[in-house]
Amino acid sequence: MFGHSLKPGLMVLSLFLLTNTASSAGKTYLGISLAAKIPPSVAAHLEIDGGAMIIAVFDGSPAAKAGLKEHDIIIKAAGMAVKSPGDLRKALDSRKPSESEETLALVVRRGPKTLDFKVKPTEAPAKR
Repeated sequence: MFGHSLKPGLMVLSLFLLTNTASSAGKTYLGISLAAKIPPSVAAHLEIDGGAMIIAVFDGSPAAKAGLKEHDIIIKAAGMAVKSPGDLRKALDSRKPSESEETLALVVRRGPKTLDFKVKPTEAPAKR
């Protein structure tokens, strides 16, 4: 299962987030789950002061198709700095309806590398 290399306390948090953060239909969907915060040791090691750490990428999702991976840290979305998962949500929610079909530019830290991705978000699937 995902997150096997994370600390046990973070694993519990990630499972909680997966079951409690499903977006409602009509929202922008990337197909990822995020940690509530980046562990301080990771932030210090990467010399970053925030971001949104991916803890799961769902098969077949827009994020998976774009090449995003578990443990990637999103630091910029649509030109806006991302210091927390809430900042990523704000960047997604601020998109105009005319932009909903456009790709979303993400800047991601993957270990020591900074990478650029283009993700084509979809509408969130309805909750089951």
